[in-house]
Amino acid sequence: MLALFETYNVKGVLRLELDRPTYERVGLVGRPTSSGGRKHQKARFLIEIDLRLSSMVHGKKGFNRVQWAFKNVLNNTPSWLFYDLYTPTKSSEADAASPLAKHHPFHETVKPQVNHIERARIPAFFPATGLQDYEYAAELLEWLGLALLDSPRIRADDSIDSYLSRYVVPVSQDAEGKEVEVSTRNLVNIKWRGFMPSSFVEKLFMNARRQAGQDWFALSVCGFQGGGYSVLNAGRDVLTWQWPMDHL
Repeated sequence: MLALFETYNVKGVLRLELDRPTYERVGLVGRPTSSGGRKHQKARFLIEIDLRLSSMVHGKKGFNRVQWAFKNVLNNTPSWLFYDLYTPTKSSEADAASPLAKHHPFHETVKPQVNHIERARIPAFFPATGLQDYEYAAELLEWLGLALLDSPRIRADDSIDSYLSRYVVPVSQDAEGKEVEVSTRNLVNIKWRGFMPSSFVEKLFMNARRQAGQDWFALSVCGFQGGGYSVLNAGRDVLTWQWPMDHL
């Protein structure tokens, strides 16, 4: 949803992602950025300004251009998203003591969405060829993506015409070159969607690994700017995929 509007990100570097009409009026230099592969989505432009430069002080031309842009073009009132990393407890007293309290923030609790996937066909995750089989790793990543979408293509009772979809669950081979049979199990997909720190993801991964034991689980994380990770953990083996910003 963020890609449909102007987005601002500040972390030492002011990062503006604008649509074409806004970019042409703002008077700041940027570059075209990926629209996430969506064919009918309008072009986006990315502007990055290092606020730590010596030119970013009042009275300098660089600062004045940014100031003019926000006074004359980017003068709408955006909604800002914050995560309070410093309030140890969530209570009315803690909220009142927060630096954001004077701005009367709206508090949003991120709750998990639980989806049950019945009779999913599951590939063997680590074939005898080891973790260097990049082609099979790509097939596993595709399977994970379909599982996250609860696609019927991975279900054991899928009966779609092969003319419409030729997808098959990837099959690996054992040490003797024989195909490893695809298993069928029920899966649970738990999803959080919101603004959360990396410490939450770390704790989630460690808890899942502790509960899974010698079984397997997968964890996918993506950021507001498009970058992300997918991690497949099976016993002592871990396979990780990383995609850069603007990939989605």
